[in-house]
Order: sequence, then C-alpha cells, then structure tokens
Amino acid sequence: MLDAVLLSFALRDRVNLRRIENEAQKWELRDRLARDLHDDLATTLGSIPLFATSLRTTIKKPSRKAIFFLDRISSLAQDSVDAIGDIVWSVSPERDTLNHLLIRMRDLASQLCTANGIQYKLNLRPGEAEIWLYPEIRRNIYLIFKEALHNAVRHSEARQLTIEASLKGSLFELCVSDNGRGFRADQKSERGHGLRSMEKRARAINARFLLESSPGSGTRLRISRKMT
Repeated sequence: MLDAVLLSFALRDRVNLRRIENEAQKWELRDRLARDLHDDLATTLGSIPLFATSLRTTIKKPSRKAIFFLDRISSLAQDSVDAIGDIVWSVSPERDTLNHLLIRMRDLASQLCTANGIQYKLNLRPGEAEIWLYPEIRRNIYLIFKEALHNAVRHSEARQLTIEASLKGSLFELCVSDNGRGFRADQKSERGHGLRSMEKRARAINARFLLESSPGSGTRLRISRKMT
C-alpha cells in the first residue's frame, strides 16, 4: 500500500515537473522569437523608408509617378514595421499582464489621436493586483481595440474619443465611444469587414461584444470578459 502511494506521488511530481519544463521551454521560445523579430525583421523593414527618402532626394527631378511610388513604398514599409511591433508585443512573454495591455492601448490612443488632431479622454483603471493574461486573450483584446480606434479616427469624422477600461472584481470592461457621424448598426449591410473581425475575435475569447450606433449619434463599442 505504501509503495503504491509513493509511486503515485512520484508519478504526479514527474508530471508536474514535465509541465514546468514545457512552460519554461514555451517561455524561452516566445522570448527568442520576440527578440529575433525585433532585432532582425523590424530593423530591416525600418531601413526601407530611409532608403526611399534618400533615393527621393538623390533624384534631381523625380516625376510625380516616381514620388508616388517612393511614398507608397515608405508607407507600406512603415505599416509593416508597425505590424511587426504588434506581433513582437503579443509574442513577448514579459507582456502577459493586464497592465501591459492597458499601457499599450494608452500609447496607441495617444499616438493616433494626437497625429489626427482628435481630442481624447482616457480612463484606464487596472486592478490593484497584477492580472496575468493568456497571450491569445491579450492579443485579441488589443486588436479589437486597435480596430475600433482606427475606425473612429479614419471613418467616423469624430472630434473626440473617450476610452474607458476597468477591472471590477474579475470582470474586465473596455468601452470606446466617439462623437462622430455614426451609422446604422442594426443593419448588417452597414457592418464592414473590420466590425465582423472584431465580433469574431470577441467570440474566440468568450468575450461579450456590444456595438451601439445610429446616424448622427456617434458610436459606442463595449467588450467585457471575466479574467479569472
């Protein structure tokens, strides 16, 4: 009987040790991938706009078509750098917390709204305790937020944005609202690919997704999810 108990504990400890080793290997792999993407791919892509600018100044009298293509190359390269930055952030195991998610959201809102002359209010309230998030949850919440922010900046004609995020108990809530022109949210024909993508991401992480909008009344997007 005693031998059976000891064997049971040994097997359990071996399983636990294997699980710990697997998690450590995943952490190391994610950390290495994030560093490689940042140090290699992002740096290489980041040099393209610099070369395009240098080429533009080197050509004495560039044609309008040449200027258009050089500007397009720079724009696409910068978009790629930004996309790689999002991937690096989502892969990095050091960013697997709610606070890091809120910091990333705050930085993006400040950058986009300032660049487009839009007034914005931020009310991001993390919980007292640090909340660890699965990478998939963190990434999908961020990409939903990013899509909502880009829609408001590019399409809503809004002059003011309000962004609120809070953790009440274990319930995380995020709300993005604008004072733009709005649209018929109750009609599927008014819902573009971006909105369908946000809804799909919310379902993938079992988050509640709510969109309210009507012509002339702005748009309010809210998602909520229990974090424990």
